[in-house]
Amino acid sequence: MKKGNNIFLVSEYVDNKQNSTGYYWFKIINAISSKNDNIKVISSKESCDLARPGFNKNIEILPIKCKKKQKNNSFLRALFDIIFSIKISLKILLSTKKDDIVMIGTNPTFLFFFLSFLKFFKNFKLIILIHDIFPENLIATSTSKFKLIVLKPIIALFNISYSNASCLVVIGRDMKEIISKKILTTNVIIKYIPNFIDFNDISNPKNKATASNEKLTLNFFGNLGSVQGIETLLEAIFLINNKKICFNFIGNGTSEFLIDDFINKNINIDINLFKNLSFEKNNEMLSNGDIAIVSLSKGMKGLAVPSKTYFSIAAN
Repeated sequence: MKKGNNIFLVSEYVDNKQNSTGYYWFKIINAISSKNDNIKVISSKESCDLARPGFNKNIEILPIKCKKKQKNNSFLRALFDIIFSIKISLKILLSTKKDDIVMIGTNPTFLFFFLSFLKFFKNFKLIILIHDIFPENLIATSTSKFKLIVLKPIIALFNISYSNASCLVVIGRDMKEIISKKILTTNVIIKYIPNFIDFNDISNPKNKATASNEKLTLNFFGNLGSVQGIETLLEAIFLINNKKICFNFIGNGTSEFLIDDFINKNINIDINLFKNLSFEKNNEMLSNGDIAIVSLSKGMKGLAVPSKTYFSIAAN
């Protein structure tokens, strides 16, 4: 990196208050800014405001005003992603110069598609941190042949986008294999860096079930989306006939209604849904559980790495 060039760190979430995406980016941003002065962060105004008190003082924040994301409505969620991605792209267009570094994640979904083509004109270096592979993750959860037909040409376009990046950072070995097959050139660097947790942020909870005669508690903590295989989990829970087990789902997502419906129809099963729980209470929920449930839908191998795994392992 030449002296005077900027590093733009861009994500939908950059604070450590709301979810694991923001938690990781908050750590990444502070780590990079501890060794570089020309750091500029682009994210939603809400997330920037939450992150600002904990950021290093040399970080310049470029907030984007946007409405709150509708997580439970697929159409509105996609519309939000497109609008938000366009706003960020315009900010990058006006703010970057040749040889600047732009590092982004895979959320909002369409951002790296726009920026990969903007890179042709601005000639910045584009680094993409891949937490999930779009649009293949949609195919894994699609049942309609029409969807598959529509998504195939989109995959071809996104393959071009991946191939136009300067560097791709993956967080799973099987993810690296899939990305390697999508790249259309040998000029793209692919780095494998495992996901991480700051152990100072996680206390080691005691196993409450074995310490007393309380129920064994199984917790699912995080995104309740279509790729998590929630329907299969509920089918399995229905088959378990044990009054000494409690199931907790903590989070938000498109599959919330499945859990609500299941709870209403199976009042004899001890199952609970905790919505809109602050990410800061992650530690508390980890200490209130004995077993962590981490799942992905069939066909999702290599397309996503559930970060909740690392929090559960860190909590011992």
